[in-house]
Amino acid sequence: GLLLDGSPADLEFVAQEVVRLKAEDPKIQAVIAADKGVPYGRVVEIIDVVKKNGVTKFALNIERTTEG
Repeated sequence: GLLLDGSPADLEFVAQEVVRLKAEDPKIQAVIAADKGVPYGRVVEIIDVVKKNGVTKFALNIERTTEG
């Protein structure tokens, strides 16, 4: 599922919080983390919600598999 700051959330709630947090700190940066089981399209969907709501600076923290 989707988490925002460790709590369960949906895209609508994330969008509202992005707007609120951006208003509090115009220089805010989002960190988007996903484990390897999350489809790429879902990650892009989250990035789009963040960007559409005013946060253009973000970092990705994607879990990678390590091959021996």
